[in-house]
Amino acid sequence: MREKDRLHRVTSLLKHRGILFAIIGVAVIGVITLVLTHATTVTTLDINDNTTGTDANQWQYAGTGWGYYSGDSNKFQGDDHSSSATGDTATLKFTGISVAYYGAKSPQAGIVGISIDGGTESMVDLYSATRFDNTLLYTSPTLASGDHILKIRLTGNKNASAIGSAAAVDHAIVTVNDPSGGRWYSLEAESGNLTSGATTVSDATASAGGAVQFKKPPVSTGNLPPKLVGGYWQMYQGPNVSEITANAPQYNIQYAAFALGTSGNGTVAFNPAFEAPAALKADIAASKANGCKWLISVGGGVPPAQQTFIRNQTEANQLVNSIIPIIDSYGFEGIDFDLENGPDGWAPAYMTSVAVQLKAHYGSKFIVSIVPRPYEDFFYNTTANMMGNNLDLVGLQFYDYDQTYDATFLRGWIRDKINELVADGIPPSKIMIGCITYYPEYGNGSNTVAVYKAAFDEMETKYPTLRGVFIWETSLDKKKNWEFAHTMGPDVLQ
Repeated sequence: MREKDRLHRVTSLLKHRGILFAIIGVAVIGVITLVLTHATTVTTLDINDNTTGTDANQWQYAGTGWGYYSGDSNKFQGDDHSSSATGDTATLKFTGISVAYYGAKSPQAGIVGISIDGGTESMVDLYSATRFDNTLLYTSPTLASGDHILKIRLTGNKNASAIGSAAAVDHAIVTVNDPSGGRWYSLEAESGNLTSGATTVSDATASAGGAVQFKKPPVSTGNLPPKLVGGYWQMYQGPNVSEITANAPQYNIQYAAFALGTSGNGTVAFNPAFEAPAALKADIAASKANGCKWLISVGGGVPPAQQTFIRNQTEANQLVNSIIPIIDSYGFEGIDFDLENGPDGWAPAYMTSVAVQLKAHYGSKFIVSIVPRPYEDFFYNTTANMMGNNLDLVGLQFYDYDQTYDATFLRGWIRDKINELVADGIPPSKIMIGCITYYPEYGNGSNTVAVYKAAFDEMETKYPTLRGVFIWETSLDKKKNWEFAHTMGPDVLQ
């Protein structure tokens, strides 16, 4: 068979199997030309609660309390299984690299123990004063590709406010393949077989018709530099993005603030006022070409009519559906949650659902950030742990607090909060220190660049992987002749 015929058979096979591949190079082995490819799409499988059996991707219910309930449009496919009997279990065998469990939070719900492959249980409290169905309750860590078992056990324990200890199973979403596009494939030139998950390299003198395998690359560490200096680009204050690129190239991540709510639910729109959309898109593209990442920030301290709400799965889906066109239009590489409407405006499970859906849509290199205000960090800590590997950055707002002007207080506050986050299981590599350095003009919610720099240096000494710093906002840095970028850049990025 001629070389081009062998290549045609390989590429035809891939097209036939309906897999989207990107050509990344060509290897010549003897007279055989092989195209090295890797998957760039994410495959997920949604398994309804009533898909039962003993095979892979089927639910099994054990115990005396399970009941099947249908005819409710709030539930996935209109049905779910629930039980209130202590010791009852729901088990899902699945093949993939992660699983997300959806069920109900309600006044009657208790605490369940959830385990993967018989490992240590995670205790998940399903209580809510208001009932929410089709709710993301648990997301597993990223697992080795293969067969796994999710087990949900009713412990009989409950929140002090709950009136029962029940649990419901609505459905599960299994991520089948590597969302980073990192799984490589071995192409068999003659026989037409495709082998995934190659981990070895065969003899380079493989004969015609033999499989040639290519090594699976290391797991992606995300789409971010190891150290970050960030700024919030405020759409009413600017400055023009081209000014930032020209005068403060030390910024390697920018947050476009804000996508705002439009309808009192999860739907958002982005209407930048300082710079026209066409010019902004061009400037963002140039900034990205200069090495800066761009995220769209959702929320902000805005009036109720412009607030974004993620209180249930419907609103989570609305946010996803309305933010994707914005991301695609402006070339944003991630989302930043700066929701400042408190626990009544959003719930950790539904914010997590948004992150999971966007990661599934764009791949694991899509960046997810959360930015707690000083008095909401406890709520965001829960969210950060719930998001797990779907979260890339936790930016703490060490400003807009009366005592921030006191350098001793600020240094101690930063120290305590970062230690608290790390103790709660948040890796230092996700943590950013938020600053306002328009001082003294800004008032009591700010301090000098020197004080924030000293705080970062202190915490980086203790936690060398501490990710970086950011400023609210870049227009204020411009007023100080870019002091923040010019000072923090050499210190943080060295």
